Amino acid sequence: MRPALLIPAAAWLLAAWLRADARPAFRLEEVLSVGGPQSDLLSMWVGAAVDSEGFIYLTDALEGTLKKFDSNGRPVKKAAWPRPPNDAFRVRRYPLDLWDRAIFVVVPSPFQSSIRMFDANLEPKGSIVLDEAADDLQALPGGLLAYSSVSLSKGGAGRVKIIDLAGRPRRTIACGQRDDPPALSALDFRFGADGSLYVVFNYLDRIAKFDGRGRLLWARGLLGVTRVKTKKILFADLPETPTFKDIALDGRGRLFVLGGGYSAHRSRDVYILDSEGRLLGSLILPQPSHCLVIDGRGFLYAREDEGMTIKKFRVIVQGENDARL
Repeated sequence: MRPALLIPAAAWLLAAWLRADARPAFRLEEVLSVGGPQSDLLSMWVGAAVDSEGFIYLTDALEGTLKKFDSNGRPVKKAAWPRPPNDAFRVRRYPLDLWDRAIFVVVPSPFQSSIRMFDANLEPKGSIVLDEAADDLQALPGGLLAYSSVSLSKGGAGRVKIIDLAGRPRRTIACGQRDDPPALSALDFRFGADGSLYVVFNYLDRIAKFDGRGRLLWARGLLGVTRVKTKKILFADLPETPTFKDIALDGRGRLFVLGGGYSAHRSRDVYILDSEGRLLGSLILPQPSHCLVIDGRGFLYAREDEGMTIKKFRVIVQGENDARL
C-alpha cells in the first residue's frame, strides 16, 4: 500500500509548489489611440507625461515640439524650440515630466543638454543649461529635477543627478558598479513616493533599488544576459542592443520594466516586479515601444507604428476578480 500512497502525496506536493510559484496574469485593454500612420498629429513621439486632469503631453523629436492633447486625444496646443546643431546625433529621446502644472523637457545635443520649462498652457518659462548630455528626467517635490547623465567617462556614467530650478546641483547618486564600462552604464530611473530610487540599466541585465540616501538595497537580473552586442564606432565599443528600455511605477509601488532586444518579444515584453524586486508577472505590448508611462489612475501608455501612435491601455489583473488597476 505504501507505493500507492506516494502518488497522491507527490501530486499534492506538486500542486502546492505550483500554487507557491503562481503569478497573477496581466493583460492590456486599449482605451485610447492618438495619431497613426495616416495622421499628421505625431511624427516621432519620444517622450510622454500625463497630468492629474488627464491631459497628455508628448514630445515630437522630428519636429522638435512639445504637444498637448486632452484626455480624449484631441490636440490642444503645441510649442517648439530652436533645433540644436547636429540634431541627427541626438540621444534616444526628448524626455519630459511635469510637476504642479509645470512641464520640463530635456532638449539634447551630442555633448550638452538643456531643460526647457513650460507652464500648463505650453508658454515658455525659461531653461536650464546642463554641462553634459542628459537622458531620463523626473520632476521631484520641492522644485527639484532629477536626470540621468550620458557620458563615456568613468566618472560621469551611471549616475542620477538632482538639481534645483536654477540648475544648481543638489545630489548625485552613483548607481553603477565600480567595474561597469561607461558605454554600458546608460540608465532609466524612477523615484518612488517614499524617496526610493529604482533603476534599470539599458545595456546591462540589471534592475536595482536604492534607498533615499542612495544606498543599494537590492539588484537583480531578469534575462540571463552576460554580454551585450557592441559595435566599434570611432574610438569606443558602443552597445547595439538594449537589455531594458524604460521603467515606470504604478500607484501600488509596482515596477513596470520594458524589455529590449534580448526579450522573447523584442521591445514588447513588460516585466512587472514588486518593490522588493520579485517578479509578479509580465505582459506583451501589441507593438514595439521604447518607453512606458503610467499615469495617476494606473493607465499605461506606449508607442506604436514607429512612434507615430501612442496608445493608452487599462492594465487588468486576471485571477483577482479580473481587477482593473
